[in-house]
Amino acid sequence: MFELTPHPNDPGVFLWSTIVNFNGSNAVPEAGLFLDADGNLIGTTTAGGLNNNGTVFEIAKTDTGYSNTITPLVFFMGTNGSRPTSNLIADADGNLFGTTSQGGPGNGGVLFEIAKTPQGYATTPTILVSFDSSTGVAPTAGLIIDADGNLFGTTTGLGPGGQGTVFELAKTPQGYAANPALLVSFNHTNGARPNGPLLADGNGNLFGTTSQGGAQVLNGTMFEIINSGFATNTLFAGKPGKGNCYGESVLALLHADRNLDVAAQARGLADAGALQAAILHYCKRSVR
Repeated sequence: MFELTPHPNDPGVFLWSTIVNFNGSNAVPEAGLFLDADGNLIGTTTAGGLNNNGTVFEIAKTDTGYSNTITPLVFFMGTNGSRPTSNLIADADGNLFGTTSQGGPGNGGVLFEIAKTPQGYATTPTILVSFDSSTGVAPTAGLIIDADGNLFGTTTGLGPGGQGTVFELAKTPQGYAANPALLVSFNHTNGARPNGPLLADGNGNLFGTTSQGGAQVLNGTMFEIINSGFATNTLFAGKPGKGNCYGESVLALLHADRNLDVAAQARGLADAGALQAAILHYCKRSVR
């Protein structure tokens, strides 16, 4: 794992430094990192760990930079999932969510939660979904979370149409629903094998791609799901119609959440770019 920092005497030039070298205990990190509200870096590896099924790890933020020691948070054992290939996300309370592409009771991967505790993060994941042929299998892309805490994602295979699904796992007063709801079942005609993450716009419409299927059979599709049920939260600190609306909104979010990616996920948007687009949309509204 590496870090690029601006050169102190040469604007536009960045200095490379290695923070961590992965080894057999934590190997093959394929997904991106997640930066939590305390500045710690959280990631996944697809191999290593106790049974070579992958891990979730943390690199702690220190007063002088980042620790060069990997702290394992979760060891996947096959029964609780195997080979996580996507990045993690967090809800407004700091709980982490992710998927594994294999393993679990149905052997089609799992959707898991790692609870945030006063001491840090739990070391035992909670399996929220065990994927199988009815829900779709092999979720390889990351999840997104909406303003109500509902989770949305994709699977790359099986499901009713045989070629993957788009699903929602609803947040309930008791936790999460026992089973995901299928929003789309791919069948080659409408696409096949969605490998990438979903994106939500400011109106709650979902967008994504499939790597195969569609009119050209092998070339894939780009799709939109309207009325998806994705709940947006587009209330920001700035006042719509005012010239400083965007700046005031961004500064308030940075003050509350420290970085825009964390702020985006806490408000049900995919990333900082989606959050910035939502702020612009909000600030352009007419004042009533």
